[in-house]
Amino acid sequence: MPIGVYLVTTGHTTAGVVDLLWGAFVVVTLADGVLRPLLVGRKSHMGILPALIGLFGGIELFGFIGLLLGPMLVGLALAILRLYAQGRARRAALERADVRARVHVLPRKTGSA
Repeated sequence: MPIGVYLVTTGHTTAGVVDLLWGAFVVVTLADGVLRPLLVGRKSHMGILPALIGLFGGIELFGFIGLLLGPMLVGLALAILRLYAQGRARRAALERADVRARVHVLPRKTGSA
């Protein structure tokens, strides 16, 4: 996109517009519509940012095989964090229920003293 804007502002209007259209339709469509589902999976519960971090981080750490390992490891880390959060929420709910069961409510006196 920056190159397309640069070309349009420097007087190369046709080249700039073609570059912007190419970037908008071909690159975005190819990346989001084809590559991401192939590499990450169609039914993935992972957002675009963790997927990109997994892809680029995996390539940086593991090379070509990192295209598969990176998103897989990020997905595993997210799943572990979700399970941990669910466990904490369950424990907190059980502790609240336990505290409520231990608290004795004294009956109110209805007469004057």
